[in-house]
Amino acid sequence: MAIRWQRELPHWLVLLAMFGLAALAWSDAPDRIPVHWGSSGEPDSYGNKPEGLLALPIIATATYLGMLLVPRMVKATEEQLGSLYDWLRLAILVMLAGLYLAIVLALLIVVGSVMGRMRPNAIMGIRTPWTLTSQQAWDASHRVGGWLFMAVGALLVLGGLTGLAWVFVAAIAGLIVGLVAVVVYGWRIGRDDPRRLRGGRTLLTPTSTPGPSTAGTSGSRTGSPGTQAPKPSTAGTRAARRSKRRR
Repeated sequence: MAIRWQRELPHWLVLLAMFGLAALAWSDAPDRIPVHWGSSGEPDSYGNKPEGLLALPIIATATYLGMLLVPRMVKATEEQLGSLYDWLRLAILVMLAGLYLAIVLALLIVVGSVMGRMRPNAIMGIRTPWTLTSQQAWDASHRVGGWLFMAVGALLVLGGLTGLAWVFVAAIAGLIVGLVAVVVYGWRIGRDDPRRLRGGRTLLTPTSTPGPSTAGTSGSRTGSPGTQAPKPSTAGTRAARRSKRRR
């Protein structure tokens, strides 16, 4: 059974879309992602970021390669399989992509709802040179970014309910354009922030703690540390001057 790129192109596009979604969601995904749900609909198993975002695309790729090579291994011909086999392979990939889209969709909505409360960190979020040096730029970028992610999630829900392909395309295009706009917006806020950190410092740089106080250590050289020599009283000085005049 010959492999023709025209016939395999839809399969490649589905796989590319899955890995593209993983790349788009990677930077803002939490470290723990649900990978299994119980009968009640609640997640009962979590995985790390690579497992949560790459497991299904890798499974889909392995499934595609297996179903592509099995007919050659068993020496099945196109006359025996017909076009039905191609449609079956594509349907399985679309099913896996739909499941993956539902997971990423839930992830986008959850991340979007909490992005406004996200603190500066070195792992997730919109981390650019200006958001990491300006608290104002960080807060503004993540507030707008949160609305962007929830809007994209709503578009994906609409696409899933209506089955319109252009809605999915609009959602992905909106996500890409929106992320660029959020980055530019954060740059403008950070540029005009008078409290922006400079000199190589970032919001992740630990603040220096004051050293031990030196008060009380400038006492008399002959006295004990931390004590000062008593000053002569003013009244005593005046009395001594008067006694000298009388003499």
